[in-house]
Amino acid sequence: MYPSFPKTYDPVLTGRCPGFYSNRSDTLVLQSAVADDCFRDIISILASKGANSSISGLCSVKSTNLIGGSCPVKDIGTFEKIVNTSKLLESCSKVDSLKECCRPVCQPAISEAVLLISRIKTTLGGKNIVGVPSEIVTLNYCKGVVDSWIARKLQFDDASSAFRLLSFNKG
Repeated sequence: MYPSFPKTYDPVLTGRCPGFYSNRSDTLVLQSAVADDCFRDIISILASKGANSSISGLCSVKSTNLIGGSCPVKDIGTFEKIVNTSKLLESCSKVDSLKECCRPVCQPAISEAVLLISRIKTTLGGKNIVGVPSEIVTLNYCKGVVDSWIARKLQFDDASSAFRLLSFNKG
């Protein structure tokens, strides 16, 4: 009576996403020219595992999340020279859902790293406060760079858990 569907499908890949982008490369982002193809491949792989193939319509995930855009830091070496990486890892290696909602530890560490690598100056004196649209775009791109660095350093399950909890606790 009801149709049956296989539990997994073979992903249909574009073949245009360079295979050399991995944890072994020094870059934290993709080049703009291949981001769309890589994003399509990622969505196809997720769909082959049972995820909804219209993920980008359901949440704020898009190919530009992979490129780093206007963020001035896009490689591991520069990132690790600017950011206190041991503090960032310590803050985000194990995210406790209750503590992160009430007394955030990881999110402020991410925000601090984002501000450092964005090289945007902020003051609370009323002038030069972050808010110019181009600065907000840069901060968003830099957040993707920080997330990429964290994802490389944590074990897969820890990274997955941390990002799920952080996205849940945004409010």
